[in-house]
Amino acid sequence: MFLDDSACTREAGTNLRERPGVAGGVGIAMVIGVPLMLLLLVLTVIGIPLAILFAFGYAVLLLLGYLVAAICIGDSVLWRVKAEKLQSRWWRILFMLLALVAIAIVRIVPFLGHLVVVLLFIGGIGAFTMRAWKGFRKDAE
Repeated sequence: MFLDDSACTREAGTNLRERPGVAGGVGIAMVIGVPLMLLLLVLTVIGIPLAILFAFGYAVLLLLGYLVAAICIGDSVLWRVKAEKLQSRWWRILFMLLALVAIAIVRIVPFLGHLVVVLLFIGGIGAFTMRAWKGFRKDAE
């Protein structure tokens, strides 16, 4: 499960909290760049199988970006409520679920709600990508 690796989700949430501009920029690059890369792969004809594989990975990335944003919000609120409960996986899951409900409620607000959700979504994608890239670089060393 994604929340089992506490360090990974904490680092992704920290990326989003401490460097929202960088996370947002990386998120925008992923949201725009990956579909363009998929298009280029499909145009080569030989790259179609690889494009299909990357498309499934991209769908997972979009879902994880949304969840990372919810985890970041949930961890921030949990830290303000009772910081020592951040060590408990179950408290983190509960607050992530509460954050998902809060995001769904914010989405109802006509213009501002959608803008906030899109910014959270893009930031979550960027934060997750930054954390994943850091993990890949450590594995390569």
